Amino acid sequence: MLTLLSGGLGWHVAGRVLRPVHTVSGTARRLSEQNLHERIPVSGPNDEMRELAETFNAMLARLQRSFEAQSRFAANASHELRGPLTTQRALVEVAAGSPVASEDLRELASALLPVLGRQERVVDGLLALAWSEHGTTTIEEVRLDTLVRTSLDRLPTAGVEVTADLTPTPVLGDPVLLDLLVDNVIRNAVRHNVPGGRLWIATADRTLTVANTGRPVSADRLAELVEPFRRGTRDRVGDGAGLGLAIVTTVAAAHHADVSLTPREGGGIRVRVTFPT
Repeated sequence: MLTLLSGGLGWHVAGRVLRPVHTVSGTARRLSEQNLHERIPVSGPNDEMRELAETFNAMLARLQRSFEAQSRFAANASHELRGPLTTQRALVEVAAGSPVASEDLRELASALLPVLGRQERVVDGLLALAWSEHGTTTIEEVRLDTLVRTSLDRLPTAGVEVTADLTPTPVLGDPVLLDLLVDNVIRNAVRHNVPGGRLWIATADRTLTVANTGRPVSADRLAELVEPFRRGTRDRVGDGAGLGLAIVTTVAAAHHADVSLTPREGGGIRVRVTFPT
């Protein structure tokens, strides 16, 4: 009987002692960017557990300030960077379309417009990369097959034979970010193709698969392609920003989706994005 009483008393005392620890660990498990405002209740004697809770709360406050500062920076950067680029594009287009524009001016405008377009893609890509790293705040059902059709309609695919096997494939996520993911996968497959090449696209079972013809790519190089400013066999070249696959992997991570890149036999790459149930 005494043994049972001692055991029960010990269990009760241990529970009271460990309860603050459970509170700290439970709060840590619940934390995400959306609830960094949550804090651990601080009460009781001024002991080690109170010090731990106060330290943990101070860390949360620093993280919250950091995330808020990053969000403000992304919003301000979006406005400050896109505004001048839009103005420059408008000025160039107006100058080129002027009735009194000389042939030299028209040639200069034709050369400047692609440069401005690339700058806009770099800015949009960097901002999308920053925002998607925050995770998804909008969750709704999105059809991958519909996003593929929309992307094919707006992308220039002349010179590339496209084979699309599009089964209705609904997934949950942010429609804007998922559109960005699909668009970048297909855009990359078109841009890094060969003249007269082929492009295969399929959607089924919560999976998007895109494969293309192209130059052979080693497994080591595939691992590097998901890093920003990497393209094909070189870095920072051509008319692309080198952000396509980096954006794809970041958006996929925000949706807890898996991305796999594998070399295609005979050249080219196969990209597969699989979303969770």
